[in-house]
Amino acid sequence: MIYMTKKLLRVSLLLIFMIGVFGVSPTKARAATLDQNNIASDSVFQNTSTMNAHDINLFLNRYTNSCISPNSGFSSVDPTGYSPSGGYTYGQSVSAGAVIYDAAQAYGINPQVLITTLQKEQSLVTGGGGCDNLAYTGAMGYGCPDGGTTYSYSNANLYSTGTHFDSNFVVTTAGSQVTSVSGTCVNSLSKAGFTAQVIHGAWLLRFGQQRALGNTAWNVQLTNAPQNGDHWDNSDDPPSCYGGPMTQGNRSRAAMGGCAQPTYYDGYFTIDSTTVHIDTGATAALYWYTPHFHGNQSFVTIFQDTFGFGSTNSGQLSIAHPDGTLVRPAAGPNASHVYVLKDGGASYATSLGVFMSWGFDFGQVKIATQGDLSLMAASDLDTAHTTNPAPLQYREGSVVRGSGPIVYIIQNVSGVNHKRSLDSIENFVRLGYTFGEVLNIPDSELTVIPTDDPYGASLAPHANGTLIRDSNSPIVYYLINGERHSMTSGNILFSHHFTWSSVKIATAGDNLLPITWPVTWYGEGTMLKGAGSTVYIVDLDATGVNMKKRSFGTYYNFVGLDYRFAAVRLVSDDQLPTLSGPDIGLN
Repeated sequence: MIYMTKKLLRVSLLLIFMIGVFGVSPTKARAATLDQNNIASDSVFQNTSTMNAHDINLFLNRYTNSCISPNSGFSSVDPTGYSPSGGYTYGQSVSAGAVIYDAAQAYGINPQVLITTLQKEQSLVTGGGGCDNLAYTGAMGYGCPDGGTTYSYSNANLYSTGTHFDSNFVVTTAGSQVTSVSGTCVNSLSKAGFTAQVIHGAWLLRFGQQRALGNTAWNVQLTNAPQNGDHWDNSDDPPSCYGGPMTQGNRSRAAMGGCAQPTYYDGYFTIDSTTVHIDTGATAALYWYTPHFHGNQSFVTIFQDTFGFGSTNSGQLSIAHPDGTLVRPAAGPNASHVYVLKDGGASYATSLGVFMSWGFDFGQVKIATQGDLSLMAASDLDTAHTTNPAPLQYREGSVVRGSGPIVYIIQNVSGVNHKRSLDSIENFVRLGYTFGEVLNIPDSELTVIPTDDPYGASLAPHANGTLIRDSNSPIVYYLINGERHSMTSGNILFSHHFTWSSVKIATAGDNLLPITWPVTWYGEGTMLKGAGSTVYIVDLDATGVNMKKRSFGTYYNFVGLDYRFAAVRLVSDDQLPTLSGPDIGLN
């Protein structure tokens, strides 16, 4: 590595807004406020967990004209290591998402910082600046001095086009390698090409951040490798002098050698003839990378409009998940406790049986954000979970048993669970139940549920909470308060965590029940997409009936909150909620 030339970087004038992802429109894109002293927090800058390679590729595919998406057929060699004597090493061709992710993991930097830099420098993410050889070869603007000198190279593996991928973004058919370039701004062959640009840029940004904080010992060894078998040895970093801005304090510019003597720095630095105070290592690194205000204004605007949460200084997980989401704390004594978010609170699922009775799946449970945790009152997290909203109870219509042979149906009386025993195996069979759907719960849990009269007169309809249909009709009804309420679509039925197998054949008693209002609302937290590109999540008011659709606003609000496309239900536009609520993150 040639350290003294690493800071000579092309100043980009591109200010391309990220438009069209999850309903982000030109009217929503706005110039973010640039805090000249604090461009980005160090916690945001080095958060490597924001996106994995799959997430990045999905994100890139959202842009029809993206130059580096799997859909565009773009691939490049994977960065596999570094040594002081041999420089960087590369492996087989992979997706751009894999290159970005592996570079981010290798050097401990937020992949969103790299994505934003690629967009800022060459507009490769959206393709707004065109997809030409020069843009790919100088993707990160690394090694591009302001002087305007150009260079030509040949016999290099710069990138590939025409690559085919499988559904997991693994290369199935290799593309055509591009091996030469004429007129690039990149001042060294070793820095030219997409992967070389990304890995060099990732190193420079993190090296500058750490050195500006006075961490002269920082360097990457094998244990930081993104993949097994990679070999990273950046042991030549500690003796290297750093020439960029410094944060305030007694700092050394290298671990040894002529610039290792600690010196007090006041944190001030001059950018575009204006004095700024370097409040964070990330701010120093970004000024070192692009020593002008307009380039960093572009960086902040792109980052904010693309990845949300207000700014590059926001807590990555500061907002709460939408209502209807299942969450649990990431750590601590309550890490196994699952909550359902509802109306500004978090309702605790008091047992595994309660959780299962609602048709929930542990794959749906998200790690609680700081915003979620703020909804969980301290008493709710630490004691008996008795605060509002009330703890989640068994779903009405659930069939349970303890260690004994008696099977009970859960019914609600004044909003409180009661249990009613089925009086015979004949009625159990007559009503269409199977032992596979009976929830086995601890006796200690069963005994505290109040007991009502046995259930099972020969002409009795099914219990409240049951789904039924006539044997000659496809219409499914939900029994509520002794009435039949039609489920108006399969999507609505599934959104309430029901399955077709839970639908029972109606009895004579069922057919005597009055048919009243239909169930026209989706289960809260259901994700929907109509004919457009926008993904919405359903939000219900306190009645549990009136619904609004809320856009995620930005892609990061989607992936950052751990949602997946597989859970999105595709519906016609007339099946979307009519009313709209605020975008996620704008509470």
